[in-house]
Amino acid sequence: MTNRQPLEEILQGVFEDTHLELPGKVERPNKLSFVVSDEELEILNTARGGIKLSEYLRAVLFKQRLPIPHATVPAINRETLVQLNRISALLNQQARALNTAKIQNSFSGISASYLQQCLEKLDELALELKELGRDLVLLNAGIRSEDDWENL
Repeated sequence: MTNRQPLEEILQGVFEDTHLELPGKVERPNKLSFVVSDEELEILNTARGGIKLSEYLRAVLFKQRLPIPHATVPAINRETLVQLNRISALLNQQARALNTAKIQNSFSGISASYLQQCLEKLDELALELKELGRDLVLLNAGIRSEDDWENL
């Protein structure tokens, strides 16, 4: 077996200052091929999760956002996502009502600073719900494991 330099070392620094914006639909007539060890393949497959190898490599090399792989979502998780979306919609309604009251100054007995604190807490909660929904999708896609959830 030859002692090859790992691809990671070869490409290190090559794309550091480069950020290419490539459109989603691009004709790609050029096919690349390279050889990796079993260990490198395992690391690569773990890192890419359920994402196609070519999409993963393009995203990493060209510093694009990683696509979320399509996943079959179990029914219980679909229902959880539906409920998270409903809660988010209710939070938006509450925030809208509070913002309207703040603009019209129609809250008697509540200080403007307390009203602002309520709005900030609603924003934080909405963000947490959004992240929870994204984590749930990633879990179903195999990008996150249940062990990751225990460490949150």
